[in-house]
Amino acid sequence: MAKAKDKRSFEDMLGELIETVETLERGDLSLEDMLTHYQAGRALVRSCDDRLRAAEKQLNGEAKKRDKGQEKEEEKEEEKEQEMENEGGEEQI
Repeated sequence: MAKAKDKRSFEDMLGELIETVETLERGDLSLEDMLTHYQAGRALVRSCDDRLRAAEKQLNGEAKKRDKGQEKEEEKEEEKEQEMENEGGEEQI
């Protein structure tokens, strides 16, 4: 079964996680409430981690596309230089 996508922003989830940690650190909750907050915090950590991994994957994909584009441009430049060298060499003969 697929996970439902969280509509909250990364920043909102991170802020909620910080609040959850601060609440847990106060130590004034019952054991049951602490477990509930802990579980909610773990879910937020997973969601934030998923978002970060997705962003990293997207950035890596964009970097690869850019690198491939640069390689193609460099190949074209090398071909042009080679053609110019070949044309220049033919004129001297």
